[in-house]
Amino acid sequence: MPDTDQWEARELGASEAYVKPSTLDGKAVDEALGLKAISIRLQTSMIDELKAIAARDGIQPLIKRVLARFIEEEQKANSPTILKAN
Repeated sequence: MPDTDQWEARELGASEAYVKPSTLDGKAVDEALGLKAISIRLQTSMIDELKAIAARDGIQPLIKRVLARFIEEEQKANSPTILKAN
């Protein structure tokens, strides 16, 4: 199995010789992945901090991870309440 470091360094899997354009439009891709665009207003300082933290992977993947963690923790914290209500 190839080394993970080679994939991360783009020594493997990044050759344009094997790339072909997608025939799907952006809307079809979003639907297939269950994605929906939203708009949110944040303080400039918060955006700057998020960008600094997300320098490697990007701000959108970071925000998705943060929200996923928050949702998971909230569901755990509220699961006894949810079970009692049902």
